This record gives sequence, C-alpha cells and structure tokens, in this order.
Amino acid sequence: MSGSPAIRDGGVQQLSFGGAQLRRQTVSEVLTLTGATTDTSIAIPSGARLLAVALNVDTTVVNSGDNTWAAAFITGSSTTVASAGTAAAQNTKVTLVLADDEVVSATTEIRFTPPSGTFSAGAIEVVVWYETLSDLSDA
Repeated sequence: MSGSPAIRDGGVQQLSFGGAQLRRQTVSEVLTLTGATTDTSIAIPSGARLLAVALNVDTTVVNSGDNTWAAAFITGSSTTVASAGTAAAQNTKVTLVLADDEVVSATTEIRFTPPSGTFSAGAIEVVVWYETLSDLSDA
C-alpha cells in the first residue's frame, strides 16, 4: 500500500426527491506503486453502482518482472480494470465503462499488481465514477 496519496473529489451531481438522493461522484488520486501490490485509497462505498474508470501511467512502471501490471477492484467487486500485461510506459491509458448492474457489495478499492516480484517505481493516475442512492425520508 502506498503512503497517503491525495484523493481529489472531482465533483458530485445530485438529484433529490422526498429526501432521497441519487449522487453521481467522481474521485481521483495519483497512486505511487510500491511492494507486491498497491491499493488505492479511494474507497467506493458499499451499495454504490460503478460507472467507469480511467487510468494513466504518469511515471513509467518498474518492477522485478517484465515491468507490466494489472489492476482489479477488490473486496466489494472483482471486476478487472486492466488485464495482466498492461504496458508500463508513461502515458499508457486504460478506460473502462462498466455494465449498469455492477453494484459493489462492500467498500471497494482498486489493487495494482505486477506479474511477479514487486513494484520499485511508477505512478498511475486513477479516476473512478460511481453512483449512490440514499433512502427516502421517514413519513
């Protein structure tokens, strides 16, 4: 896990009626890759519907394997974000739009993994879009 990256809240769109709120949110961070795996600090809440993910390699990824990497949601979802063998070069981009029914069952992060060994360098910008829905107000 990397040391305290800055999570940016890219904004919230909100629709309300009867006390219930549908919120579409964008969050991002630049994640420094270290160790055998590195998890985002972005915590997508349980019950949220995942919409999309965008990744950009800001600093070339280096590991004790072939310098490629993979990424997947963990805990509340196991959906692959970037398949094994994703290029390590600066400005490599990955975008993923998820199916409408991808609702997370627990607080969810994204885990980055090298093909073998450990990360020794690299930084990836991560942007996640998701929706949450709150309950109606009491009668």
